[in-house]
Amino acid sequence: MKGQTKKTIAILLVVCFLVSITTMSASACSCKLTSHTLKNQPILKKVCQGDALLKKGSQGQAVALLQRALIVSGYSLPKYKADGYFGSETEKAVKKFQADHGLVKDGIVGSCTLAALDKDTAHYELTYWKAPSRA
Repeated sequence: MKGQTKKTIAILLVVCFLVSITTMSASACSCKLTSHTLKNQPILKKVCQGDALLKKGSQGQAVALLQRALIVSGYSLPKYKADGYFGSETEKAVKKFQADHGLVKDGIVGSCTLAALDKDTAHYELTYWKAPSRA
Protein backbone atom coordinates (compact mmCIF):
# COMPACT_ATOMS: atom_id res chain seq x y z
CA MET A 1 0.00 0.00 0.00
CA LYS A 2 2.88 2.39 0.80
CA GLY A 3 4.32 1.94 -2.68
CA GLN A 4 0.93 2.68 -4.27
CA THR A 5 0.53 5.85 -2.16
CA LYS A 6 3.99 7.11 -3.14
CA LYS A 7 3.22 6.41 -6.78
CA THR A 8 -0.11 8.29 -6.55
CA ILE A 9 1.57 11.27 -4.88
CA ALA A 10 4.29 11.32 -7.54
CA ILE A 11 1.70 11.29 -10.32
CA LEU A 12 -0.25 14.10 -8.66
CA LEU A 13 2.91 16.20 -8.33
CA VAL A 14 3.73 15.70 -12.02
CA VAL A 15 0.17 16.63 -13.03
CA CYS A 16 0.26 19.76 -10.84
CA PHE A 17 3.61 20.73 -12.33
CA LEU A 18 2.35 20.29 -15.89
CA VAL A 19 -0.81 22.29 -15.16
CA SER A 20 1.26 25.11 -13.66
CA ILE A 21 3.55 25.22 -16.71
CA THR A 22 0.57 25.31 -19.06
CA THR A 23 -1.07 28.07 -17.04
CA MET A 24 2.15 30.09 -16.91
CA SER A 25 2.78 29.83 -20.64
CA ALA A 26 -0.81 30.75 -21.47
CA SER A 27 -0.77 33.80 -19.20
CA ALA A 28 2.84 34.77 -19.96
CA CYS A 29 1.76 36.12 -23.32
CA SER A 30 0.38 39.61 -23.55
CA CYS A 31 -1.00 40.67 -26.86
CA LYS A 32 -1.19 44.29 -27.86
CA LEU A 33 -1.25 44.76 -31.61
CA THR A 34 0.98 47.56 -32.85
CA SER A 35 0.76 46.99 -36.59
CA HIS A 36 -1.78 49.45 -37.98
CA THR A 37 -3.12 46.89 -40.44
CA LEU A 38 -3.48 44.06 -37.91
CA LYS A 39 -4.99 46.10 -35.09
CA ASN A 40 -7.76 47.41 -37.34
CA GLN A 41 -9.01 43.92 -38.23
CA PRO A 42 -11.90 42.97 -35.87
CA ILE A 43 -11.23 39.22 -35.91
CA LEU A 44 -7.54 39.76 -35.14
CA LYS A 45 -8.52 41.96 -32.20
CA LYS A 46 -10.59 39.03 -30.90
CA VAL A 47 -7.65 36.65 -31.42
CA CYS A 48 -5.42 39.05 -29.49
CA GLN A 49 -7.94 39.19 -26.63
CA GLY A 50 -8.17 35.40 -26.53
CA ASP A 51 -11.75 35.34 -27.80
CA ALA A 52 -11.03 33.71 -31.18
CA LEU A 53 -8.49 31.52 -32.96
CA LEU A 54 -7.30 31.24 -36.54
CA LYS A 55 -6.79 27.62 -37.54
CA LYS A 56 -7.10 25.20 -40.40
CA GLY A 57 -10.41 25.89 -42.13
CA SER A 58 -10.57 29.59 -41.16
CA GLN A 59 -10.92 32.01 -44.04
CA GLY A 60 -11.31 35.68 -44.87
CA GLN A 61 -9.39 38.94 -44.65
CA ALA A 62 -7.91 38.14 -41.24
CA VAL A 63 -6.38 34.95 -42.65
CA ALA A 64 -5.07 36.82 -45.70
CA LEU A 65 -3.39 39.34 -43.34
CA LEU A 66 -1.96 36.50 -41.28
CA GLN A 67 -0.56 34.97 -44.46
CA ARG A 68 0.94 38.29 -45.59
CA ALA A 69 2.55 38.67 -42.14
CA LEU A 70 4.02 35.16 -42.40
CA ILE A 71 5.40 35.90 -45.87
CA VAL A 72 6.91 39.24 -44.76
CA SER A 73 8.49 37.42 -41.79
CA GLY A 74 10.18 34.94 -44.13
CA TYR A 75 7.75 32.02 -43.99
CA SER A 76 6.86 31.27 -47.57
CA LEU A 77 3.52 30.10 -48.86
CA PRO A 78 4.63 29.14 -52.38
CA LYS A 79 1.55 27.31 -53.62
CA TYR A 80 -1.40 29.47 -52.56
CA LYS A 81 0.30 32.67 -51.29
CA ALA A 82 -2.02 34.94 -49.26
CA ASP A 83 -5.32 33.60 -50.54
CA GLY A 84 -7.34 34.07 -47.35
CA TYR A 85 -7.83 30.35 -46.73
CA PHE A 86 -6.06 28.68 -43.77
CA GLY A 87 -5.10 25.34 -45.24
CA SER A 88 -2.26 22.86 -44.78
CA GLU A 89 0.32 25.21 -46.29
CA THR A 90 -0.56 28.01 -43.86
CA GLU A 91 -0.68 25.57 -40.95
CA LYS A 92 2.83 24.34 -41.79
CA ALA A 93 4.16 27.93 -41.98
CA VAL A 94 2.50 28.79 -38.64
CA LYS A 95 4.06 25.72 -36.99
CA LYS A 96 7.50 26.71 -38.32
CA PHE A 97 7.00 30.29 -37.07
CA GLN A 98 5.89 29.00 -33.67
CA ALA A 99 8.87 26.64 -33.40
CA ASP A 100 11.29 29.43 -34.35
CA HIS A 101 9.78 31.74 -31.71
CA GLY A 102 9.61 29.25 -28.83
CA LEU A 103 5.83 29.01 -28.91
CA VAL A 104 3.57 25.99 -28.64
CA LYS A 105 3.87 24.36 -32.07
CA ASP A 106 0.21 23.55 -32.74
CA GLY A 107 -0.43 25.39 -36.02
CA ILE A 108 -3.21 27.43 -34.39
CA VAL A 109 -2.94 31.20 -34.20
CA GLY A 110 -3.95 32.44 -30.77
CA SER A 111 -2.91 35.53 -28.87
CA CYS A 112 0.73 34.47 -28.27
CA THR A 113 1.39 33.57 -31.91
CA LEU A 114 -0.36 36.72 -33.13
CA ALA A 115 1.61 38.90 -30.68
CA ALA A 116 4.92 37.43 -31.91
CA LEU A 117 3.90 37.85 -35.54
CA ASP A 118 2.77 41.42 -34.90
CA LYS A 119 6.14 42.18 -33.30
CA ASP A 120 7.93 40.78 -36.37
CA THR A 121 5.84 42.80 -38.80
CA ALA A 122 5.14 46.04 -36.91
CA HIS A 123 7.17 48.12 -39.38
CA TYR A 124 5.45 46.77 -42.48
CA GLU A 125 2.21 47.85 -44.08
CA LEU A 126 0.43 44.57 -44.73
CA THR A 127 -1.87 45.04 -47.65
CA TYR A 128 -4.73 42.73 -48.36
CA TRP A 129 -6.98 42.20 -51.28
CA LYS A 130 -9.99 40.15 -52.21
CA ALA A 131 -8.55 36.72 -52.64
CA PRO A 132 -9.43 34.79 -55.79
CA SER A 133 -11.44 31.66 -55.24
CA ARG A 134 -9.71 28.31 -55.50
CA ALA A 135 -10.90 26.31 -58.46
